[in-house]
Amino acid sequence: MRRKPHLHSILPSLQICPTSPEWFSQLAVAPLPPCDTVALQRRLWAEQRIEIPIIQWEDRAFARIAIQAYNTPDDVAQQLVDALRRLMAR
Repeated sequence: MRRKPHLHSILPSLQICPTSPEWFSQLAVAPLPPCDTVALQRRLWAEQRIEIPIIQWEDRAFARIAIQAYNTPDDVAQQLVDALRRLMAR
């Protein structure tokens, strides 16, 4: 998951772990700005066909991103980041 630093750059939140490559492989958690996590997860699927858990934990929102063999770097670096940018701007 080499694209995590790019994701972090558009989602200004407190960093919860280093952004060095040894911290990322198939699973990452990205902090999100305050949001309605249930609505965001539903909209990601309904409007973008992106299925990832958006969770609330201790008054903070997070996206749990799991990368599989069929995912391309573009899936995360462009599609997910662009979708989050559009949906969170509303």
